[in-house]
Amino acid sequence: MPTRGLTRMEDELTRAQHYRSLAAQLNETAGNELDNARRKQLLELAGQYERLADKLIQQHAPKK
Repeated sequence: MPTRGLTRMEDELTRAQHYRSLAAQLNETAGNELDNARRKQLLELAGQYERLADKLIQQHAPKK
């Protein structure tokens, strides 16, 4: 059913948006972190959320 596919795509794009929001929060927190090791961990986690968001978005990008 087309509607079901659209709903799944909307859910995944909403999830991608949420992951980007989490990444932004983690990047901001990392910017305020004094401990270098902790800052690095936060930035790595932010990067993971960004990659998850990218993967979800790429799944729904028009094929070239």
